[in-house]
Amino acid sequence: MDEAKRAGIEADCLRLCRLFFVLSDRGEAEGYANLYIEDGTFERPGLSVRGREQVAAAIRARPAHLVMRHLGITALIDVISEDEAKGMGSHMLLMYDRLTGRAEPPQVGDFVDSYVRTEQGWRIASRVVNSAFSS
Repeated sequence: MDEAKRAGIEADCLRLCRLFFVLSDRGEAEGYANLYIEDGTFERPGLSVRGREQVAAAIRARPAHLVMRHLGITALIDVISEDEAKGMGSHMLLMYDRLTGRAEPPQVGDFVDSYVRTEQGWRIASRVVNSAFSS
């Protein structure tokens, strides 16, 4: 595969990473769910969902007063083929406030991602969030 094609795949997958943060923070459930393939999976401590409807439902289930901000850094995409890529080393700092007058302690984690090319473009096949520090 030539470097231009590889760079294009990396850019498309990095855009998915960034959209994940933005749409999650805004609580845009349908847009967030559409980042995934139809039967895509999302896992984090305390939650494991499969399929766009469950992914969207997880966003809709958040308390209305919850304010979140994901800060994503150091994402790295490993292009496997023209149709598959892996994400690794995407570190995340999550800050949130339940509008109680004080912010919760920040959470630090990282993502392990699988991406696939679909007819609609690149999508997340799976995303696993690992907590870097236990509380």
